[in-house]
Amino acid sequence: MTEKWDLQRKLEEEINTLKNEKFDELINPCSVFMTFETEEGVNRAREYNDTVDGNDQYNDLKLWLGKHELEIQEASEPSDIIWENRHFTPKQRKCKEIQVCLILTLMLLASFIVIYIA
Repeated sequence: MTEKWDLQRKLEEEINTLKNEKFDELINPCSVFMTFETEEGVNRAREYNDTVDGNDQYNDLKLWLGKHELEIQEASEPSDIIWENRHFTPKQRKCKEIQVCLILTLMLLASFIVIYIA
C-alpha cells in the first residue's frame, strides 16, 4: 500500500524517453577496464602505442569504431589508493590544509615567544 507505483512508472517512462532520444550517445562506451588471462596479452597492450605509431601496416588499429582514437593506460593497483580518504571533496581538503597551516603557525609562534622570553 505504501509503494508509489505511479511515481515508479512515471520515472521509468522518463528514463525510456531519454534513452530513446540519446540512444547513439549512450551505447558507445567512453572507457573500458580490461583484465588479461595471460602475460602475453598484458605485454601486447603495454606495447600497443609503440607498435601502432609510425607503422602504416596497423592504420586500422589506431581508431575504434572508425572515429575514436585508442589510448591504453595501466590502471592503478587497488592497494595504491587510500580508500579511506576518497569521500573528501577538493574544497574539504583545502579547508583541512588551511587549518593545519594555521595550527602549525600558532604553535611555532608560541614556541618562539617562549624561547625569546627564556
